[in-house]
Amino acid sequence: LLGSCLPKPALTDADHAFIATTLDLMRVRAAVGLIVDSAAQTARIDSVYRVHHTTKAAYLSLTAEIGRDAERTDLVYKAISDSIGIKN
Repeated sequence: LLGSCLPKPALTDADHAFIATTLDLMRVRAAVGLIVDSAAQTARIDSVYRVHHTTKAAYLSLTAEIGRDAERTDLVYKAISDSIGIKN
């Protein structure tokens, strides 16, 4: 019962930015699967990072940071799943 008194973990601003970037990357990767030109694929993926004011390296670093915290990973995963209509 004591655990129920603790505040529930919440998504941070960084988590929200990560989720938005991930969703856009998923959309672009789904679309670029139809593009044979790897330079065009790379350009579209890079444009997602620019739109979200990040880099691939920073995104991967944040991915690793989120992955080190099981509760945070679960929150982020559920938010992404909810956004694409997957029911957990």
